Amino acid sequence: MSKSVTYDGDTYTEVDINKVDGMMNEYVVMEKGKPETAYVLYGWDEVGLFDHEFTNPVYARVTEVKR
Repeated sequence: MSKSVTYDGDTYTEVDINKVDGMMNEYVVMEKGKPETAYVLYGWDEVGLFDHEFTNPVYARVTEVKR
């Protein structure tokens, strides 16, 4: 999986949300390949909540690009 895309100074790396362990504050759901559509997830209870708003939803970890 591990496909990454950079948008507006951040890197979005696709993840298998079922294998993620830890804090949720750096994860989003978005349309595949379109980080401008990303919704920030604030808790594990939000996983799956917004999938219906996308044709091809993916989960990604967001990291700031070092400048």
